[in-house]
Amino acid sequence: MNRISDKAVNMIKQFEGCVLHAYKCTPNEQYYTIGYGHYGLTNPNVTIDEATAEHFLRDDLQRFEDHVNEIDEKYGYDFTQNEFDALVSFAFNIGGINQLTQDGARSKASIAGHMTAYCTDGVNKLDGLVARREKEQYLFMHGVYPDGETLYSDRALLSEDDTIAKLIDDICNGIYGNGDKRKELLFDTIQDLVNRRYQ
Repeated sequence: MNRISDKAVNMIKQFEGCVLHAYKCTPNEQYYTIGYGHYGLTNPNVTIDEATAEHFLRDDLQRFEDHVNEIDEKYGYDFTQNEFDALVSFAFNIGGINQLTQDGARSKASIAGHMTAYCTDGVNKLDGLVARREKEQYLFMHGVYPDGETLYSDRALLSEDDTIAKLIDDICNGIYGNGDKRKELLFDTIQDLVNRRYQ
């Protein structure tokens, strides 16, 4: 069973933003939201602090971790940490990954290819969701997390040295798996770094 990484929790925080008082996302919502997208409050006068907001977020994420693990079981628990993190972020925002993965029937390449289709409010394409799906897709495919204002999926790098150092850290932390699987994933990631050099 996998669990979301702290890096992915920080990524989700960036996506969600934090509001420390109860609010409704739309006027017709039944319940109020607070913190990092924690939904279900009935009292409009609730306020919290940052620590409570993070507690709510990590509590909420457990349900989506369990959901992604259930799908991962159908793949023989084959999701790498970055794939798992991207899918938990996606599920937290959308509500699940059953449709995205076709209940575990799609290949990883097909999952990645379909991630960016989920960026509308049902009718209109939303810029914020487009950006989020691109970052989740990039994380899923390449194991590169957004880093503050430096958004690797937008190919804006602090420096090439920082990127290589991060890649080495990720290798040591097992994000790319082991053996042949690691070689296959690293080829794509290193090729991407080469492509960035010549853009």
